[in-house]
Amino acid sequence: MNDTDEAQDRAPESEIEELRNNVEAGRYEAELADGDIAVLDYQALNGGVLFTNTETPVRHRHQGIAGELTRYALDDTIERGLEIAPQCPYTVWFVRENPKYQEHLAEGFRV
Repeated sequence: MNDTDEAQDRAPESEIEELRNNVEAGRYEAELADGDIAVLDYQALNGGVLFTNTETPVRHRHQGIAGELTRYALDDTIERGLEIAPQCPYTVWFVRENPKYQEHLAEGFRV
């Protein structure tokens, strides 16, 4: 099952209401319909973004939320002209599975 299939099978309370970059907190957030928030933590690097941790509330896992949030964060990073530095195991896996992001890896990072 891919992220699209999971998104279509998602329970109503797991619908993503908003995706955003919370710069003050150093994380991307997916606000869900029930008020829960999935996060992708990061640290700014010189010319890039180090992605350090992805966390989805337990009852919302395996529904494609982390994938949608990660895609949003990576696309935003690239649009801002920055490189991707995946440290979080989920982000490493996501970049490996979506080769279009690999050309945007920061020097010294592989997936």
